[in-house]
Amino acid sequence: MQKIELKDLVNYIDANYSILDGKTPEQIKLIMWTWYEVLKDYDVKDVRKSIADYICNNSNKPKPSHIIEQLRVNRANKHFIHNQITHSNDCDSEKILNRTTFMDMMKKEYQPNLTMNLQSLPQDISDRLYASRDSLSNFYDKVWGMIISTSMTVLHLELCLNSVRGQPIEFEPFMRCLVKSDDIIESFEKNIDIEKSNAMDYLNSLKHEL
Repeated sequence: MQKIELKDLVNYIDANYSILDGKTPEQIKLIMWTWYEVLKDYDVKDVRKSIADYICNNSNKPKPSHIIEQLRVNRANKHFIHNQITHSNDCDSEKILNRTTFMDMMKKEYQPNLTMNLQSLPQDISDRLYASRDSLSNFYDKVWGMIISTSMTVLHLELCLNSVRGQPIEFEPFMRCLVKSDDIIESFEKNIDIEKSNAMDYLNSLKHEL
């Protein structure tokens, strides 16, 4: 990482946490030097993503050690995805999603309790799980209806699931995650039937928000 790149990143942090407010020029220089010494060996893109991830999940002012920890988390997540896909016997990462593969991946992520015998559970618990099944089934159908005519692959869905893991299950954030990369956006635009105007308008609106 270059010093000029680090300056932009510190300004990015300062815009969200005011870490430079009230500091003298000498103190600001020391702060810049400290951040640079800690992060100089990392790729600027990785650092920027880790800062963004930290901002999304933390209200407290970050120290360099916090961003280092986020870098480690993100690196571990990358390895997890790579190993999960590389060693999977069920899915080729470049395989175009079909409904069966899509549903299997979604249920594995969100409904590990599908293997449970709900009738053996207390009534109130089984009722909640049955209700959850219905709600998630509607969520799956809605997402699948948007991507059914695209060339989205197993890898794209894996990356999205990893990005939203631990967050509330909501349609809008999930779809934004799916259309983040340009190749996915192009896939939507080229493959969705022109008659599905509502779907196209929706996807275009997501594209402009990115």
